[in-house]
Amino acid sequence: MKGILVLLIGVAVAAAPVFTAIHILGSPPTARDDDCGEKGDHGGDHEHEDDDCDDDDGGGAAGTGRLISESAILDGLQGGALFPFIDTTPNHIRRAHIAITDSVETCAPNGGAPTNIQVLVGVAGGSLVNVMTSATNTGIGSSTQCVFHVTIVPGQGGVPSQVTDIVILNAGEGPLNGYNTATATAEVA
Repeated sequence: MKGILVLLIGVAVAAAPVFTAIHILGSPPTARDDDCGEKGDHGGDHEHEDDDCDDDDGGGAAGTGRLISESAILDGLQGGALFPFIDTTPNHIRRAHIAITDSVETCAPNGGAPTNIQVLVGVAGGSLVNVMTSATNTGIGSSTQCVFHVTIVPGQGGVPSQVTDIVILNAGEGPLNGYNTATATAEVA
């Protein structure tokens, strides 16, 4: 019985990158009927201001985006292999936050880029750029498993003006291990 449980756990861990990459964008945003378009009986729980209809980056009416979240253990991703972590095609990512763990020579704020992992963002078949740099090193963890964080906004900081894909590349020679993880949240238009 113990052997079967260990086998099942091993299969679940090995399949994690595949199953965690499958995501549902969620239900459509609530329709609206005021100047921002909100509909429905709210029970008097809040008020709407006419001048607050746009979101922070001017990309349209508030409530037009959907938030998705993905996590994966990257154990076994072969050297040079790509993992299409998030693909929202044909919808565009308006903003995303990505966190990975990888080995690095110095795990300290601005201490160095990930050793094995590159996170590429952009449009498949178009321009994809690596967003993991020395500046993404948070100094959390150790040289074996350091945490890297980056927030991307299309058209800012060298990020392409359109983003539909977040792809993980094992830039190392050997397979990644259980210390390598990826988590991302993305607001999709």
